[in-house]
Parts: sequence; C-alpha cells; structure tokens
Amino acid sequence: MGLIANGTHALLRHPGQLAWLAAAGHSEQACAVAVEELLRFDPPIQLAPRCALVDADIAGTPVPRGTLVLVLLGAANRDPRVFPEPHRLRLDRQPRHLAFGLGSHYCLGAALARLEATAALAHLLPRRPRPTGHPVSYSPARVARSVQSLHVRLDPGGNGTGSGATRLAG
Repeated sequence: MGLIANGTHALLRHPGQLAWLAAAGHSEQACAVAVEELLRFDPPIQLAPRCALVDADIAGTPVPRGTLVLVLLGAANRDPRVFPEPHRLRLDRQPRHLAFGLGSHYCLGAALARLEATAALAHLLPRRPRPTGHPVSYSPARVARSVQSLHVRLDPGGNGTGSGATRLAG
C-alpha cells in the first residue's frame, strides 16, 4: 500500500507528470514504467540495517566486521552521480533503483508490488485524481516512509463528470 499511496501523492504534487501519464493513455505499459520512477522517487522503505561481514572502509571511515550499518536506500535513489536531476520526478526515465534492495536482500514481494501498483495506477488515472486540500499524513515508522492518509477527489465514472472525494490510504 505504501508504494501506491506514495506514488499517488507524488503524482498529485507533480501535475505535469500526472498529465504526461494520462496523455500516455494510462496503459499498463506506461504505468509500469511510471511505477519504476515512483519507486526511485519516494520508496516506501527508506533504510535497511545490515551487518558488515568483513572489515571495510567506506569513504574513509573504518567499518569493522560485525558493525551494524544502516543502508539509506532513499538517499541512494537520489544520488546525482547515478540519476540526473535526482530530486525531479520524471516518469519517462527507466531507473535502476534500490527500492527493493539488492542481491540476497532483494524483496521477495517486488514483482507483486509492481503488479499491484501498475494495476492501481491504470485504474486510478481514468478517474482523474485531484488533491482535496486535506493534509497528508505519514506513518510514524522510521524504516518505512508511507503515506498514512491521502484524500483525493475522483470522477466516479472516469468520464470527468463527477467529484466524489475518496480517502486513498490509511
């Protein structure tokens, strides 16, 4: 749910990108590409604890074997050496992000999360989501960054004629 809510919130904060996605026909293919950038831009999991298996040196800081380290996945996904304009949401980019981890720590549910988020976007976009002005709240968890409450206005039939308000998260 964090990916869908965070992604929807990002799209509402970047109406130009929301319009780009709607103009792309909000097909499953366009939504799948958008999901990858949304994962990079505002991933639900921000950090991952790891234990150093060997003595290491990270940017001049010694890290002895057995030391607990926090890998900042959200920060890695904003590295300007890897992502041009990292703080800009660009749904047309196809990033190699770390939102689901890497290697033996790769998220087992990554494929399902991508599928759910792609389907949710494809069904949400025809209903023309718009902000309501209600404040957005986030989960108080430190490891995860997930929208807890997000109110949006949706067209009931997806045809631009209605204005029902819906609480999307929480």
